[in-house]
Amino acid sequence: MRKLVTMLTLAALLFSMVPIATHEAEAATVTVLSEDFQNTTVGQVPTGWVATATPNLVSVVEDTYGNRSLSTTENSNGTANMATFNFASPITTSFSVDLRAKTSTTSTNFEGYFLALKDASGAKVVELLFYGDKISRRSGNNDKTTVKSGIVANQWYSIHVDVDMVAKKYSVAIDGVPITSAAIISFYTPTATEVSQYSFSSFRLQSGTTAVDDIVIVKEDVGGVPTNQAPSAVTLNVYGTPTLGNTLTGNYIFSDAETDPEGTSIYKWYRGTQANGSDKTAIANAVNTDYTIVSEDIGKFLFFGVTPIAQQGTAAGTHIVSAGVYISQPPTSPQAGTVIGNTMTFDSTNRFIDDLNNFSKVFSYKGTTINSGGAVGVAGDFSYYAGANDLKSLDMEVTYNKWTLNFTVQNELSVYEAVYNSQTGTFENGKKVTLLRKLRPELMTSGVQYVKATYSTAEPITPGTKYLRVILPQSGYYGDTATANDFRIDQITIESSMSTTAPLGGYLIDDASSFSMFTAGSDTSNLQVVNPTNIADIRTFGTTSYIKRRDPTVASMMTYAAPAGKDFKNAYVEGYYFGNVPSSQAMEIWTSTNGNDFTLYNLAGVYKHPAFGSLANNSIPDVLQANYLPSGVKFVRVKLIGNIANGFPYLTKMAFGYGVEVPVAPIDTDIVVKQASGEIVLDGVVDTDANGNPTGEWAGSELLRIAGVTDNNGDKHSADIYFKYDERKLYLGAKIKDPTPMINTKTGTGIWNGDVLELFMGAEDLDYSLYPDKKGTMLPTDIQLVLGSGIDFGYQSYMAINGVNSKPSVFMELKKDTDGKGYTMEVAIPLHALGLSQPWTGKPFILNAFLSDGGFASRGQWGWTINGEQNKKVRGNFGKIAFEPSTPPASEMNVTAIVDPSRQFVTVSGQTFNLQNKYVTMAVQNATGTTIALDQTVSDEDGNFTFQFDLSRLANRKGSCTVKIGGQGIQVPQTTAFTVGDATSTISPLTASFDKNVSKQADVNVDLNLYGNTLTAIKNETNLLAAGTDYVVNGTHVVLSKTYLATLPIGNATFSFEFSAGAASALTLQVINTIFSEENVSIVVNSNALQVSIPAEDFSAKGKKKFDIKSDELNVSIPSEVVKQVAALSTGSEWNNAVATFNITPLAAPEFQGIAKVSSENHNFVVTLTNPSGQTLSVNQFDEPITLRLDLNGNAAAKRAAIDYILEYGLLSYIGVHEEGNHEL
Repeated sequence: MRKLVTMLTLAALLFSMVPIATHEAEAATVTVLSEDFQNTTVGQVPTGWVATATPNLVSVVEDTYGNRSLSTTENSNGTANMATFNFASPITTSFSVDLRAKTSTTSTNFEGYFLALKDASGAKVVELLFYGDKISRRSGNNDKTTVKSGIVANQWYSIHVDVDMVAKKYSVAIDGVPITSAAIISFYTPTATEVSQYSFSSFRLQSGTTAVDDIVIVKEDVGGVPTNQAPSAVTLNVYGTPTLGNTLTGNYIFSDAETDPEGTSIYKWYRGTQANGSDKTAIANAVNTDYTIVSEDIGKFLFFGVTPIAQQGTAAGTHIVSAGVYISQPPTSPQAGTVIGNTMTFDSTNRFIDDLNNFSKVFSYKGTTINSGGAVGVAGDFSYYAGANDLKSLDMEVTYNKWTLNFTVQNELSVYEAVYNSQTGTFENGKKVTLLRKLRPELMTSGVQYVKATYSTAEPITPGTKYLRVILPQSGYYGDTATANDFRIDQITIESSMSTTAPLGGYLIDDASSFSMFTAGSDTSNLQVVNPTNIADIRTFGTTSYIKRRDPTVASMMTYAAPAGKDFKNAYVEGYYFGNVPSSQAMEIWTSTNGNDFTLYNLAGVYKHPAFGSLANNSIPDVLQANYLPSGVKFVRVKLIGNIANGFPYLTKMAFGYGVEVPVAPIDTDIVVKQASGEIVLDGVVDTDANGNPTGEWAGSELLRIAGVTDNNGDKHSADIYFKYDERKLYLGAKIKDPTPMINTKTGTGIWNGDVLELFMGAEDLDYSLYPDKKGTMLPTDIQLVLGSGIDFGYQSYMAINGVNSKPSVFMELKKDTDGKGYTMEVAIPLHALGLSQPWTGKPFILNAFLSDGGFASRGQWGWTINGEQNKKVRGNFGKIAFEPSTPPASEMNVTAIVDPSRQFVTVSGQTFNLQNKYVTMAVQNATGTTIALDQTVSDEDGNFTFQFDLSRLANRKGSCTVKIGGQGIQVPQTTAFTVGDATSTISPLTASFDKNVSKQADVNVDLNLYGNTLTAIKNETNLLAAGTDYVVNGTHVVLSKTYLATLPIGNATFSFEFSAGAASALTLQVINTIFSEENVSIVVNSNALQVSIPAEDFSAKGKKKFDIKSDELNVSIPSEVVKQVAALSTGSEWNNAVATFNITPLAAPEFQGIAKVSSENHNFVVTLTNPSGQTLSVNQFDEPITLRLDLNGNAAAKRAAIDYILEYGLLSYIGVHEEGNHEL
């Protein structure tokens, strides 16, 4: 097992420790699974594991550093890859799991299940997975809850899970940080009583690689002997001024897992020549927390060590030692030298600046001269006198030639608080001021040889200090070839105590010599400390160590915590490249108030890239310098971005200034908009008193504050916003801080890309209960109002609703602040444009406000409740707003409604008293509250308006209805009512005809005028028609089927249309048949079945001359006398609706065997009458001859063709025929 696993186990134990009031020993533990995969052959799985086989890809892999891990590569083959370890026995006690996991992709919806704990039946107990760019937990089949977002591909994450089998709960920590949203979570299977296996798998329908490593599962041994943990000493620090005669104090925090009280801990002080303590030796009799510096300590490092001792339990802990504190050599001479006697003069910003073009501003100087616009001189010094002022801080801008200096710490540039003795002309040095050197690559224009840097005080200057003595580096700092000019102080800036800059309490400085300053549980598996043998490698940085990544393609993070009771105020991260600098930023700073949720600090000016670009090929500096962090920052995380070539940058220094803790007040997201005492005059002025409270027209307004940021130059970007209202308008007054105010050169809907204030508002689903899935976006009715802050093209604004832009009449006035670093905006917005009305009723709505600065990186995008472009349209982040209830204004209109029952119309008319030529809207609701009409018109020059509403189109129009009138500029809508009674439905037309002639049959169409009723039935006398078969209804249109109508007898039929209310309406239908009204009737039939059926009653028609039935081969002509003969047979009531069928059927030759030999086809001709009861009557004799024509076309036996007649007694009689020219017999 690698050392990494030991570290992970320690992190797990630390995370599991919970302080309690009583003494309780920790239970013994049993290791269930411990696997780092180092002893498993690449391409295989460890012994005891079960994995899916080919074609699935799950096996041990090895990286370029020799580290092995278990990996699965999913190839969307529809089969999940899985590796499972079954425990020797089920776990029924509480236990913990530690592992590392990474994913190759953060593609949307990618799933990689790196931890699944299951019981013996395979039921899931705990399941964690990579899901897109998140780590999520599963609590149901499709329920994925985010545990950590912002996951980076190919980066290892340390996962720790505590599982309580009794409470059936679990908690998760990632990279040593407990996740509050994943604490005490119920099991996936709530009834689970044991855990029998661990599994690691992919999702079958996706592509990507997931890997796990260093898996340790430890359970409580309920039968073992409790083990008491040894105490520890943490957070070692040494306080005091490291100069001869001063006292240093060692400080630490005693920690014990069982809260055993501290006993007599053992202390030791050490002395050594190396900063890393490699040659340190114990100082005799230095066994207390305090130590007084003696002459033997000069030029050496002092270390404080402690062995923590508990009064009970396991008494002795591990001896730990602090970082070294260097005791510098004091200046060789206390003489002041040339005394000019100047007193510092501070400007309006309470700063004193000396450009060092000469010594005209110093108090004294010695051993130093002015060269190239700066002070130089080996061990030279100069001083400043504060006069009546107290001092706060000091900054020194320097230039040095890195190739000629030794960078020995003990000979470094120094500053002392001093006392001047005017009698002797000498200084008595007091406290040595701690300095922090920050590189300034953005000022390095000619390459890496001449380095620009700032030395700043890393702790407050002692109040009452009157003299500051600046001492240039001692001779040992300069190399053999160096000259005094190789280290130059270019400028001195000193702040007085009157400066408004927040004072710093000190710096947390990490010199990159170890990982000891990271927060507990930080993942250092991809990091290493390097101590180069050749100082020239990093000579620019004056350091003897740096931190680098083992695998540069993987992002790595280092987290730092502010001292107790302090907030981080600024951050400085320093690194270097040996070769070309990257094209994009390689380092990031993330901040957090709680250690769980981190936000990228991405302000303009933070990243300091070399001004010379990549002109040099060695030791190129790159820094991040955040001069002003947001309020309440307790944790800072430094992130090295993955996929940077050659593993650079190497980190050489991280420093974080801290100061007094500033409680972050919760944002008041429940604001009441007060009623204005009158119309607010827009003049670009919002007056406030000495405490910042609004006065005058804005008095009483509640504050909506956009906190924004303080940029790297110390300038604020923020907005204090106030609201008021009257019956027609919402007023906004905003005092905006912006160092480049009122710059917006865009026009129209492009003004968003400049200085603007944006409002995002919603008046629907205020508690997110109706559309919970829309909480992360905006509803179609939500509003975005963009208020431009530029004046180059006049005041501009626009509104967006559901993607549609408009420009309502918004009135604005802007005025720039006298200091040029802000402006005031006053706005009057018509309430109707916002979809708001009757504010005096106390109506609520939701809102967020965002401030954009067109001259800032990504336009800033600072919000009231949350920052960021991506969060602006998330209505779940909106705050709650409500109008202050007040007395409604007087009536603004009259309105009446008159019903005309004969025309089925309602006329609504009225007049607005104070508004003319405006949009007026009418809404009509029935007794159930359903809106049945909505219309809009424009009032005339006198305010008159009229609506007409057609009732006839309504399905349910009867009963009482309410009319509401509102509209543009109308604050109090008016209502009136009307009542509608019953009405009789009608049909159109009332008469129609139907032709039974097959070629002319057609559906009959009838239109309905329902007047609020519904059609219930259609009857033919007493016979009920079948809906959907006999007729079809389509809205107010009825179609009577021709198939049904063809069954009706010739004559008149009466149809009754019956409705849900009122009288029935009748349709008279005349049924005719025009088939025999023509001179000749010809019916063409299929030659294989010559059969025609015709209603017998149709034969009664007169004027027929000929009736033909035709096929391909045969033509039968029936004279009218035969037709009449058939019609005569169908008399009598039993033959009503009888059908006459003419059958001309081909006969096969065998039917004539023994009778006659025929050479062509034979046909049988029969006429049959059939009545509705099924009775039949055959017609055997005809009054007139029937003509038959036989088509001979194509018949090879045409000469032998004939037409025969079968006599009653069966003989076949030949009928003479003649052949016509058209090949017919």
